[in-house]
Amino acid sequence: MKEKVNQIPAAVVIPDKVPVTMRRQLSAAICNRIVGMRQAGAKQNAIATALGITQGAVSKILKRHRQTGVPTPRPRSGRPRKTTVREDHYLHRLSRTGRTKTST
Repeated sequence: MKEKVNQIPAAVVIPDKVPVTMRRQLSAAICNRIVGMRQAGAKQNAIATALGITQGAVSKILKRHRQTGVPTPRPRSGRPRKTTVREDHYLHRLSRTGRTKTST
């Protein structure tokens, strides 16, 4: 009788290089590595192939480095808070108590 061996199907195996589309943002270490490889004389296509990212992503990082001096993006501000954490807790507690009561 042939025994089944627990094997991970090929579709489930996680690749070493994850495409950029699956990431939110490249890490600072990878950005610095891209700049270092370029300064060492590597071409954009070679860098992209070595790191498993697109040539366009490499180009954007190098352009940002030329313009600002740092390869990582500037922090985003986001929307400022309108309520404090304490007010959030109060509103949450208030919404959970008296669910059957009306607003008046």
